[in-house]
Amino acid sequence: MFLCRALTIPLDAAGKGLSLAGRLRRHRWLVTPYGALMELGDLQRLMAATYGEQDGERGIPATVAWLTEELGELAQAVRKGTPSEQLHELGDVLAWLASLAEQLDLSLEDAMARYAHGCPRCGAIPCGCRAG
Repeated sequence: MFLCRALTIPLDAAGKGLSLAGRLRRHRWLVTPYGALMELGDLQRLMAATYGEQDGERGIPATVAWLTEELGELAQAVRKGTPSEQLHELGDVLAWLASLAEQLDLSLEDAMARYAHGCPRCGAIPCGCRAG
């Protein structure tokens, strides 16, 4: 499981933070066949159950092409779209990413595990790396 109840993310220099549970209460969550919270593994399983056969027939190269197209649509929505359009495109990108992970026989949760304790390079939350 990627979500961790004990994680607190500092929000300001004074070190005040909001626990993951607090952040979850601020968002709406879909009720899914896997429970009220949709975690990355749940998303991947849901997409596999819903589209897995079609995705397998389409193949990895076509899935990468669809993912790329959806990412372009997200970029356009970020530049010129409404929050509703942005949300729609974020969902499409996540769905295609989950499909690709499933076809590659990889876990989205495993992919994100390197970020579970903060920045994978410096290990800090927030990241202490300097761009450059």
